[in-house]
Amino acid sequence: MITEWTQRGFMIVAGGIRNNANLEAQTIQAVNETAIDQANTFSVPLSPTGNEPATHYGCNSALKSGMADAWANSFFNGHPIPSSRYFIIDAFTGILLDTNTNQVTGVRWAWQDTLSNANLQVIEPETP
Repeated sequence: MITEWTQRGFMIVAGGIRNNANLEAQTIQAVNETAIDQANTFSVPLSPTGNEPATHYGCNSALKSGMADAWANSFFNGHPIPSSRYFIIDAFTGILLDTNTNQVTGVRWAWQDTLSNANLQVIEPETP
């Protein structure tokens, strides 16, 4: 079975523009006719210390090729957003294909690499 979901997107936006980023995700979803609700795409709270409050929000999402192009060309480059980063990864090999940072492409890349690149940590919920 061949899949259209050939890429992964690791993306981080500043907390202050989270709502706008989620709106853009909904637009990209509509253009690419996916059935996935993108209203809460940027849902992973991040901070430099791993503690509240969140300074940034991240997403780790499967992407169709057209969706990756839309993120790279429209949202981040066409309408630059301060403190935003994206990393487009081949879903099968884990190789970094594109980024808006100075990170060299063509290397294996994971979500943890994205966090390290941005000097951020996931804010883990408190356990009772």
